Amino acid sequence: MMKSDQRVEWSSKLLTDRRVIQFWDNNKLLGDWYATFREFSKAPGDTVWDAFFVYNADSTWTHQPSGLIGWGSTIISHKNQLAEAVTSALKR
Repeated sequence: MMKSDQRVEWSSKLLTDRRVIQFWDNNKLLGDWYATFREFSKAPGDTVWDAFFVYNADSTWTHQPSGLIGWGSTIISHKNQLAEAVTSALKR
């Protein structure tokens, strides 16, 4: 995450689909947690940010979430992969 990232800078009107739920992880807890898994982290100790993760509706979250359909970072550079993962999830 960038030091300049602030919740007040994020427009709640950007993602308007009623199925979208927006959260703000000010303490980077989730990004730091994802960084503990090699497949998601670019470098040891880095916070995972500007990333998407799409899971099956019946995934379980124990040690590591099951049912990962797709993920990518950065979101813009992987937008086609994101669209494919969401399309796949919606068909299940």
